[in-house]
Amino acid sequence: MYSYIIGVITEVHENYIVLENNNIGYKIYITDFFRDSISVFDEYKVYTEFVEREDASILYGFSSQKERELFEMLTNVTSIGPKYAMSILSNMTVDECKSAIITDDINQLTQAPGIGKKTASRIVLELKEKIEKDFVSTDVKKEKVNKSTDDSEFAKEALLQLGYFKNDVESFIENTDISGLSIEDIIKKAMKSLDSSR
Repeated sequence: MYSYIIGVITEVHENYIVLENNNIGYKIYITDFFRDSISVFDEYKVYTEFVEREDASILYGFSSQKERELFEMLTNVTSIGPKYAMSILSNMTVDECKSAIITDDINQLTQAPGIGKKTASRIVLELKEKIEKDFVSTDVKKEKVNKSTDDSEFAKEALLQLGYFKNDVESFIENTDISGLSIEDIIKKAMKSLDSSR
C-alpha cells in the first residue's frame, strides 16, 4: 500500500512512532534498533509494510529497504507472523540475523522473545539458501567503511546538507564499497544511487 512515507516524527513510544505527513499522523510499528536511532521532530524517510488482519490494519516501519526486505522474508516463513518477525529484528541487526541463519545458529535466533528452537530451525530451513546468494557479512562491511572513515563522514555531512535523508545516507555508506574513492566521488556515487531509489 505504501512503499515509504516521508515526514516528521512527533511521538516515539516503546514499539511505535507517530510520523506526521500532510497533517496526518501515521502510527507505525518499528524495531527497537530503529527506535533507538531516531530523534523526535526530525524528518525521516520510513520504509513501510502494510499488514491487514481480520481484527486490525497495521503499518510497520523500517529504517532501510534491507530491513524491510528481511521482514518480508521472515513473514513468508511458515508460522512466522509480523509480531515474531519484529521480535527478531528488534533483538539483532539485519546482518546478525542473516549470519545466524547461514551458520545454523539456532541459539542466536532463539534469543528473540517468542522464537523457540522449532521455529528457529524452520527459519533456517526456509531462508538459508535465499540469503546465502547475496549475503555480505557485517565484518566485511565494517572493514570497507573503516578504510575511509574520515572521507565517508565528510561525504555524509555534505549529503545531509544537500537534503538527503539521514537513514538513506547511512544505509548507502554502510552497504557500498567506497574504499579508494575521493570525497567528491563518494558524493557523486551516493547522489546517483539515492536519486534512483526515490
